[in-house]
Amino acid sequence: MIKPTYYVYLHRRKDTGEVFYVGKGTRTPLKQYIRANTTARRNIYWYRVVAKCGGFDVQLVADFFAEADAFDLEKALIAEHGRQCDGGCLCNLTEGGEGHSGFSPSAETRQKMAERHRGKPKPEHVRLAVSRAQRGVPNPPEQTRAHSLRMTGAGNPNFGTKNSRETIAKRVATRGNKCSGPDHPFFGKKRPQHVIDILRAKQSRQVIDRTTGVTYPSVKDAAAAIGKSGATVSRWLSGQRKNPTALEFA
Repeated sequence: MIKPTYYVYLHRRKDTGEVFYVGKGTRTPLKQYIRANTTARRNIYWYRVVAKCGGFDVQLVADFFAEADAFDLEKALIAEHGRQCDGGCLCNLTEGGEGHSGFSPSAETRQKMAERHRGKPKPEHVRLAVSRAQRGVPNPPEQTRAHSLRMTGAGNPNFGTKNSRETIAKRVATRGNKCSGPDHPFFGKKRPQHVIDILRAKQSRQVIDRTTGVTYPSVKDAAAAIGKSGATVSRWLSGQRKNPTALEFA
């Protein structure tokens, strides 16, 4: 389901609940309502109000698919409440309707921005805003597919490799008993139903041997026929490992 991209929000005083700012932001799958919650890049009058009243509350007014509609509502709300310079209560400096959505800074500007922020940790409120925005938000399907294709087969950095005995010994020594019994992160937990459904779907797919023409009802049956484990044959068929057999999904 496609969600609206643009939104309009209000900032209310922490002490009285009065509206003192109207803004418009851009909403993406990985950046939900960060602009509405952040204190960065505000004008001096905004900072003075927040310092005086001890904070602010955010009210999301509406979401829009078209940026022009968001701008229209922003201008209407600013006109309704009025700016302080016009005798109103808002600390907005303009009448609304401005923005730089889609603006792409030059390479030189990006370099300057990187040098200015390099080595500076993000403020706590920014980290919390990013965390809230990303929590529970799945990656877009096209991003998931692209990542899957990029990491499948020869694209995987571990494709065709096998851990040495020294590496395995180091891992065992490092982990010790950390992943056994109650110390295991998944101890006592059941797989989510959607994971179970995916595994069942993979296991129930028919497999055909191109050489003999024999069809097997599942990966498990095909693996038993050639004397291999189901996990190994599944990796062969899905492209995660090089397939040395004539087996393929029917």
